[in-house]
Formats: sequence, structure tokens, C-alpha cells
Amino acid sequence: MKKIFLLLLTFLVLGAGTTQAQDTKAIKKLIKTSSKSLKKYVLDSSKTDKLDAAKKAIEEVLKLDGAADMPKVWIAKANIYKAVAQKDIIGHNEVLKQEVLGGEVTPYKVKSPEAAVQAFEAFEKALSLSEKKNSKVVKELEGLNILLDNIARLLYQNNKDYANAYKNFLALTKSNDLVKMNGGKALLDTAEKIDETSFFAAFCAQKAELKAESLAIYEDMYKKGSKRIDVYDALFKANLEKDEELALKYLGEGRAIDPENINLLFSEINFYLKKGQYDILEGKLKEAMAKEPNNAGLRTVMGNVYNDFYKKEKDATKAKGFFNTSEDYYKQALEIDDQSFEALYSLGELNYNRAAALVTKYNDLPITASQRDANALKSDYLAAFDKALPFFLKADDVNNKDFNTILALKEIYAKKNDFTKSNEYKDRLNALKLK
Repeated sequence: MKKIFLLLLTFLVLGAGTTQAQDTKAIKKLIKTSSKSLKKYVLDSSKTDKLDAAKKAIEEVLKLDGAADMPKVWIAKANIYKAVAQKDIIGHNEVLKQEVLGGEVTPYKVKSPEAAVQAFEAFEKALSLSEKKNSKVVKELEGLNILLDNIARLLYQNNKDYANAYKNFLALTKSNDLVKMNGGKALLDTAEKIDETSFFAAFCAQKAELKAESLAIYEDMYKKGSKRIDVYDALFKANLEKDEELALKYLGEGRAIDPENINLLFSEINFYLKKGQYDILEGKLKEAMAKEPNNAGLRTVMGNVYNDFYKKEKDATKAKGFFNTSEDYYKQALEIDDQSFEALYSLGELNYNRAAALVTKYNDLPITASQRDANALKSDYLAAFDKALPFFLKADDVNNKDFNTILALKEIYAKKNDFTKSNEYKDRLNALKLK
């Protein structure tokens, strides 16, 4: 019985070895087939069927046992997908030729946006499986990096395909690191070039709404000491909701690097505006207006700040001063842009609220009040409504779908006893409600 068992075991071992030998033979055969097809395509790029055949053959190879552990399989795959990516560059260059000749052309649409990334991943796998330094793969990566850069820029600039542009820019940074680690010649050979490519990867991820991916790159750039202001602005905004203290730390560091940067200043203004910290906001807005004197929006926001001061002030003299300053900033905004809906509406609202306050005061007059005082107060609130009216009318011309503007016009005409006009605006309000 013992002899039979040993013979059976020997048979099983031999059987396994035979299967492995068959797989190895099949792998070599399919690699040879894919290489032949690829060579035929390289010699004649019109034979795209040969490129498809090469792709099909290499995918069949990877289904076989043991193939995924062989560097040469991954090198073969990388070369095929590199050719696929180069096909897009050829197509783009043909469009450029037509453009030079004066023909009307549309930007080239990249047909295989992930091919260069797949080529990198295959070369990366081959390198990880190599028992010793593989200078051939490193050399291939050097050439591939140029391809990754070109494809990434085409996707970003021409196609606005931000998700795939992100993948190619990110692959470029990784491939560049691999080349450097293995003694090759890096395409991104300065800290500035690495920083710029990393930023493009993060920015494209951000545009593609890949928030986690974008944030991870920005955080890595920050750790590496990037001085790019966009990094600090992005980290500030990303952390606002979850860690305000950390967000302000990033903002402060960014402003220290470039105190003149208007984008960071605007981020800071929006932060204090949202928080309702108008006392701090006032100084920030004055700083921004000095940098952008022709920005109507800044003056409107400053008008809003003083409008808020006016609403909260109990002292009549101080309140009047805040009212006048607010009105002045809104008018400055209109001098810059006479079609600014925000400034027009805000001027209307400022005077409307003053009129409404006077109406309340009028209604609260004691029974003993003189008719002269009552008439004077009524005259004041009607004058305030009259002052608000043209601004609301102009705002309605600029945007005839704004609910609050139409509501204010309805109320003003009602106070003026012009119910025909008031009802017209009432009908418009009802029509808006039905939409």
C-alpha cells in the first residue's frame, strides 16, 4: 500500500510541473504574439487592428497562472499601452497641422485618456518584480513621463476632462519619483516643477469634485514646504467646517507668505462675513478696496457692513452716521457698475427699512400727539419710500424674478395708496409662487 501511495504522490507532483510548464509555454507564445502585433502597428500606424490584437493577447497572458509574477509580461503590457497613448499624440499633432494650414479645427479629443497611466502602472509593477536594478524599465519610464505630461495637459487644457487629467498628472509625479529613486533622469528635475505638477493634479481633482484626492495632494504639498498660495487657500477652505482653528492657521501662514494675495484676502473676507464679525470685516474690506478700487462688489459689501452697524445702533446720531456711510458705499458701487443688482437692491432696502421704522413710529404715536407731528412723521416715511422706489424699480429691470424686490414694490405702492400698481406686483408675486 505504501508503494502505491508514493507513486501516486510522484504522479501528482509531475502533473503539477507539467501544468506549470504548459502555462509558461503559453505565456511565452502569447507574449511573442502580442510583440509581433505591436511591431506591425509601430511600422504602420494605420494598422490599428494590430494594436487591438496586441492588447487582446496581453490581457489573455495575464489570465494565465504565474504570468502576473513575471516582469516581462508587465513590460510587454506597458509598451502596448504606451503605443495606445502615443496614438492620441499623433491624432493631436494632425489637428495642429491642419490648424497651421489655416483650416477650421476643433480641439483634439483624447480617445484613450487612461492609457499612459496604465503603461506607468505596468512599468511600476515590472520594476517591483525585478530582482535587481532594471535600467531598461527606468529608461522606458523616462520616455513615458514626457507622454504622461503631454496627455495630462491635453486633457486639462483642450478637453476639460479634469478627472483623467488628475490621474495623468498624479501618475507623472509618481513615475518621476521612481525614476529618481532608481538613478534615472527625472523630467521634473527641480522642486518648482514637482510643485507645479502636484498642484495641477490637486487642482484637476478639485475641479472633478474628487475632494479627498485633492486634499491629500494639497496636504502633501504643504508638508513638503510648498509656498504656492493656492495650497493654503484650499486647506483653509477644506478645514473650515471641521476645524476652524486649523483653517485659520493655514490662512495666516498663506497671508504671511504673500500679504498682497487678493484671493486669500477674499477668503478671509468671506469667512468674517459668514461669521457676522463686521468689526473685523470692515478693516479687511478697506484693505481689499485699496487693492481693487474698481470692484463694485466690495463696496456693496462694505455698505452692508455699515447697514448692519446702522440697524444695531441705539444712539440716533451715530445711527444716522452709519446710514449715510452705508448709502455712500452703495452709491460708489453704482458709480463703478450702474447695473449692479446687489447695490441697487441694497439702496432700496436701506431706505425702505428706514421708512418702515418711521411707519412703526407713526403708528405708535400717542393719542395726545399733535396733528402737526403726525403729518410730519407721515411725510418723512412717504419721502423714505419715495427714495427707495427708484432703486427697487431699477433692480427689477436688472432682475425681474427677484421675490423680495417685487414684494417691496407691492408694499411701497400700497403705502402710496396706488393699489392698481400694488396689485400688479401682487399678481407677479403669485405667478412666482406658482413656479
